[in-house]
Amino acid sequence: MDPKLPTNVKKPPGVEIHGGYVRIWFMYKGERCRESLTIPPTKANLKKAGEKRAHIVYQIKHGEFDYEKTFPESKRASRFAPNTSKRTVHELSIAWLDSKRLDLSNNTFARYSSVIKTVVGYLGKDKICNTLINEDFSNLRNSLQQAPQNYTDRAKAGRTVRTVNVYLTIAKQMLEFGHINNYLLHPIWYGVKQLKKTRVKPDPLSHDEFERLLSVCRNEQDLNFFTVAVYTGLRHGELISLAWEDIDLMKGEVTISRNLASIGEFVQPKTESSERVIKLLSPAKQALMNQQALTKMYPAEGVMIQLREKGAQRVDMCTFVFNPLITAKGEYFKSHYSNTSIEDKWTRLCKRSGVRRRPPIRVLDAFKRR
Repeated sequence: MDPKLPTNVKKPPGVEIHGGYVRIWFMYKGERCRESLTIPPTKANLKKAGEKRAHIVYQIKHGEFDYEKTFPESKRASRFAPNTSKRTVHELSIAWLDSKRLDLSNNTFARYSSVIKTVVGYLGKDKICNTLINEDFSNLRNSLQQAPQNYTDRAKAGRTVRTVNVYLTIAKQMLEFGHINNYLLHPIWYGVKQLKKTRVKPDPLSHDEFERLLSVCRNEQDLNFFTVAVYTGLRHGELISLAWEDIDLMKGEVTISRNLASIGEFVQPKTESSERVIKLLSPAKQALMNQQALTKMYPAEGVMIQLREKGAQRVDMCTFVFNPLITAKGEYFKSHYSNTSIEDKWTRLCKRSGVRRRPPIRVLDAFKRR
């Protein structure tokens, strides 16, 4: 039976008496750990035990706790000893990406793979995971913000705050996986905060700028495309994948049911709420009426759509509204644009018109909401 303490002696948090000795408990890697200190439960010993536990909790919080060093005789210490102590950062990245393959769409998986390739490059692909320290994650943040992209002197220097924070979030997910699976001894991301963002005011096109942009369009299709883009606020991928089968000009409605992802495959809109029916404003409706003469008589084609459920697909019959074949020079076989081609068109329009270039989606949407 455990000895009783005087009523005026209180046990510190996480300190208890078991088997006639003082024992402490704490949470480590999701487990409640109990360790006997093999000292009798005197008032002084209870105070020492409380201080020892507080120090252990502090070390765990800051990623400095070494179970085997603190409790070398503990049977539990071997459970937390890393059995993957020689794994490299590159090996960790492969294991983590494999674990995420079923959770992510093909487009998101490709984006994560690109981010992790950059993160691994900065951390050091051949570096042993359990040698990583908090400073490495802090240096990663600095490198993402300041260093040239793609590791070349000619590449654009640095990244936006928003991009850096996205990279850090994905990197942290990989490192958390590594910590849980004993690739890393400590949570090296602890205490490294994301960069502060300044809220940017909308920077819409003025009506004069919009008219200048339309005036330098070199064909009717481009004129119609950017008119519809401005007066609907559709994403690039939604505009590219828009088919005549989705449009009811009598009702003045457009059904949005697909999107072109950056990797070039057609997908459902990101969320169910993104599948919607929008009412056309008169300028957009008129632009689509003008576009009919250019592309509506092209034959419909079967397009494979990747659904949100992993591996599920459907086929849509599509006659694309905006078809590059009518203006293409030389050999061109696709009946729809790519996301990058629209970005290029926007850049050329801004250059020819003298309008200051801004990110097209935000600018066009802000103009629509004016």
